Amino acid sequence: MIAIYPAPLLSSDKVLNTLGSRYVSLEWTRFANLAKGKNKAFRLGFGLGVEWYNLMFDHSRVIQNNANAIAFAPVLDQAGKEVALSKNKLAASYITLPIMPHLSFDEQSTIQMIALGGYVSYRIDSWVKTKEQGSGDKNHYSGTYLLNDIRYGGVVEWSIAPGCIVTGK
Repeated sequence: MIAIYPAPLLSSDKVLNTLGSRYVSLEWTRFANLAKGKNKAFRLGFGLGVEWYNLMFDHSRVIQNNANAIAFAPVLDQAGKEVALSKNKLAASYITLPIMPHLSFDEQSTIQMIALGGYVSYRIDSWVKTKEQGSGDKNHYSGTYLLNDIRYGGVVEWSIAPGCIVTGK
């Protein structure tokens, strides 16, 4: 048997366990009134958020902390046999600063609020966590894993009924 290092990227390496993968975001938001009329208001929304991404893989090949390309490699035991993993995930955490100007309308209006803004995020940490099937041994490896340190994007929000806000990133 011949071992190839680094292992070639297989099409199955990028397949995620959709039920195990998740995104969690906690955000604290405040508003400052910039202008207020009889039936309308213009406000600036700003805040601070923390986000976590958990990407669960459906295989036993572990993503490598490589500076040039994404690579997955099998975990080998002392005898050189591939170890089966019951958990294999890439996780990342970010701190986020959102800024959103809001235009609010009166309660009789069909559209009650429209907001268009953006956010910038900084990567706090990223890591790979594995759990071996059978023995239950856990491993935790920190690294960049080719994730951007700075992220940014646009956000749109609107409200069409009291208490109902729709958000899109």
